[in-house]
Amino acid sequence: MHKRLYSVYYIRSEFWRELSWGDIVPTRARLHDTHAYLKMCMATDLEDVFVQMQGEIWADPSGSTSELVRSKGLGHTSMSVGDVIGDGTRFWAVASEGFTELQ
Repeated sequence: MHKRLYSVYYIRSEFWRELSWGDIVPTRARLHDTHAYLKMCMATDLEDVFVQMQGEIWADPSGSTSELVRSKGLGHTSMSVGDVIGDGTRFWAVASEGFTELQ
């Protein structure tokens, strides 16, 4: 399968509860307020990005992953509900089942 480049945004710690519980919904207009850009990821699709962004897969033993996460003001290593994936033109939030495109 053909891989493409995706951008990964994690919920900022101060918005985690509201976004993960659905009290507020991520939008393209507020993405940089509610989320922090974390990294780029080569993947075949959104599900592949999600799998690759689980801590047991992308975290390295040296601790540099934790350093990156902390330097961005984030509190979690594994991608979870409310985090966002972009492909350059479209963005999707991880939902409890699948992904929801941001408006």
